[in-house]
Amino acid sequence: MAKTTGQKLKLLRLKSIFEQQTDEEHPMSIRQLTDILEKEYGIVSERKALYRDIEALREYGMNICSRREKHYVYYLGEREFEDVELKLLTDAVLASKFIPKKLTNRLMQKIGSLTSVYHAQRLDRQLLAEKSTDEESSSLYYNIDAVYRAINTDSRIQFRYFDYTMKKARELRRGGSFYVTSPWALLWNDGMYYLVGFDSTVGEIRHYRVDRMLRTTVNEKLRRDGREQFEDFDSEKYSRCYFGMYHSELDEVRMLCHKSLANVMIDRFGRRDLVMKIVDEEHFEVSVKVSISPVFLAWAAGFGSKLVILSPQSVREEMKKNISEMMKVYED
Repeated sequence: MAKTTGQKLKLLRLKSIFEQQTDEEHPMSIRQLTDILEKEYGIVSERKALYRDIEALREYGMNICSRREKHYVYYLGEREFEDVELKLLTDAVLASKFIPKKLTNRLMQKIGSLTSVYHAQRLDRQLLAEKSTDEESSSLYYNIDAVYRAINTDSRIQFRYFDYTMKKARELRRGGSFYVTSPWALLWNDGMYYLVGFDSTVGEIRHYRVDRMLRTTVNEKLRRDGREQFEDFDSEKYSRCYFGMYHSELDEVRMLCHKSLANVMIDRFGRRDLVMKIVDEEHFEVSVKVSISPVFLAWAAGFGSKLVILSPQSVREEMKKNISEMMKVYED
């Protein structure tokens, strides 16, 4: 008879072995499985008992496959995440500017644990991205947790908000007074995390960089408002309208674009919602609702003569003013 030491944990240990140490290229025989159980966990198992355990794990839902080689070998086939999905997750973590280096490493290890040790080594971790320091983003997780708690309890949150000075020091807005808002969504834009909420004092939807929020707390005494404004909220459309998430009034802007900018316009404003009116063989026209901000004007100016703002006249004048001021800066 097999020893009973660790028998209660045997199924869990066997499950872990299949998840972490096997895949189609690295199957294991019954002998290899029994050796690992005994050497690594001190669990002695009979061959027949191990067959029953494998069947139990299959009934549980694990996709344990087998094939005949010299002996029958076993491995975990289909997993919760495919390799390409894990690759997308790792790239997203690496490209996120707001996630500090220490947390990035922890997340990478956790994502790698979702596949075998062999497949985890294949995840390309060489994507280059500018990362925040741990000090800059030390309160990030706390802020995100506070936002979710506020949403789940239908409460408002309060926080202080800061900008950086030329000396790289934090400078609190509103003289250090607390912002109070009703959180409704978290939005990821250009590698940054934003809180989107309703500001009752001005009666508007506003957004804030989560990594620039300080001393964030949930106020369960104040119920959220702005529910009406968020009934049909579309995070993608909102993100497209606010360039660089710079908050200013929205306006309908009509632009004449060279045909080479078709990809740019579709990437920026979405293929489904964007209406492109063909003007001639070289040009098309679009009308989009955007936030008229310095970020938008700089974006439009970056295409030179390939993009011309047609209306409204006020935006055309603002663009002409910006170009004129830039020319003065570069005069000898």
